[in-house]
Amino acid sequence: LVVAIAAMALALVLPTQAYSAQARSLDRVSARSFAVYRMLGNDMWPLQGLGQMRRNSVYSATHEEKAPGNVPVYWVVNRIVNATERALLVSELKAAGVRNILYTSPPLPAMHCLSSPTARLLFAQAQNSVRNAMLEHAKTEGHEWAVPLDGNQFLPKGFYATMQAVFRQNEHFKRVAVLIPMLRVRQEQRADVLNAGTSVHGILSDHFTKGGDFLISEPQLALHTSRLASRGLSFDERSHYGSNNKASLVGTLCRRTGRDRMSLSTRCCEILGANVGVGGLSRPATWYSGGEVNLRTRVYDITRRRLARSSMADSPRAASLALTNPPGSGGISPMLRTAVLDEAKRLAGQCGVTLRLFNYPAEASLQHKIATDVRVRMHYRRQASKFLKLYIEAYLKHSTKPDNATCLKMTRKVTLVSIDPDTTTEEQAHVMDVEMERIKANITEEEVNADTPESLTGKVAESITGKEEKKPEAEDVGGYTTSK
Repeated sequence: LVVAIAAMALALVLPTQAYSAQARSLDRVSARSFAVYRMLGNDMWPLQGLGQMRRNSVYSATHEEKAPGNVPVYWVVNRIVNATERALLVSELKAAGVRNILYTSPPLPAMHCLSSPTARLLFAQAQNSVRNAMLEHAKTEGHEWAVPLDGNQFLPKGFYATMQAVFRQNEHFKRVAVLIPMLRVRQEQRADVLNAGTSVHGILSDHFTKGGDFLISEPQLALHTSRLASRGLSFDERSHYGSNNKASLVGTLCRRTGRDRMSLSTRCCEILGANVGVGGLSRPATWYSGGEVNLRTRVYDITRRRLARSSMADSPRAASLALTNPPGSGGISPMLRTAVLDEAKRLAGQCGVTLRLFNYPAEASLQHKIATDVRVRMHYRRQASKFLKLYIEAYLKHSTKPDNATCLKMTRKVTLVSIDPDTTTEEQAHVMDVEMERIKANITEEEVNADTPESLTGKVAESITGKEEKKPEAEDVGGYTTSK
């Protein structure tokens, strides 16, 4: 009976995605044009160690499968406060063979034109402004799709071929977006384990925790540039780092249209699970809270519900035993593990998958918590933003301020350029380094670790259950509109 239930569960939850005649015809559709963008920003200490973005980016550039010739990969250098680290990042990427490097404009020295510390912090990070600039760049370059990736990403073998197939198969439905599952690594990457030849299936098999959980983190996005623009959709440029700044767009793209039904305009919304909900009096019509989804829980729940409606409904105890591990053994039952792994493979085939590389936090013992607990990440992101404000003060103190005429001509819009517009000198960078190290040394252990990971649940619960961030008001500084 258990064997029969297992076979039925797999058939119910993980059906083979057979093509219809219409879907098969899509295989003959010509390849869809797309470009990949990789955002390179500040190392957010103490969540991330100094040099983490550089180390992980160079690792990916060196050890990933190379992109096909018709898929450009752009490495986008965002506004990085540590001028020395920025120079090393660019230099080492070039040494690793990276040629398509773009820079954000206006450059970081334009931060002098802003008066508000909050506006300066948003300017120095500018993640959503840069994401929108990536979409505009892709559209200008004639690409139908853009894949604006976060920093610290690794693309496994077959990523480009999978995304090409996903775009081609979805052409009939005129999709606006595809959500790409992201998996956070829990151990430092090694070239003999994670490289251009590492299969997605091997990565998925190794992703289970000791307790048998399979965690999918907040997704990356692939966006159709024209369709997104025609719907008036974009990333919210007022939203700060650490405040789920992709969440608003993701929630809109995966709007619920009824119980457990997501918008047909976006593929793979199911990876959000219960983290997408229907709004109420204090929330928008659809909200997305970010954070992890445990694929094990999803597969288990769906399997039980469908078994209850099947001809096996008269054997609920047998069904439960087949899905549950023996008492005291921990982990996950073999049948459920197989079902979860098959579902993960299905998602990887239909949505793609990326890996979030290792974190090098100030406190090494926090690495596993950071990789597995959204509450811990939320807390240390906020800590990191507070400390970045101090680094910004050092940057402003030792960098060259643009003249008033330059400030008056500035616009809020971010564009991507191929020639580096930053003019910070090596001497200025060195003085900044000394100042930033002094600031870092003055931050005591108690300030960094004022709260233990176990105490964070209540303090960030609202942030991970869909509470909207209060948007700053606009502030005009000459010709430059900023956020207060």
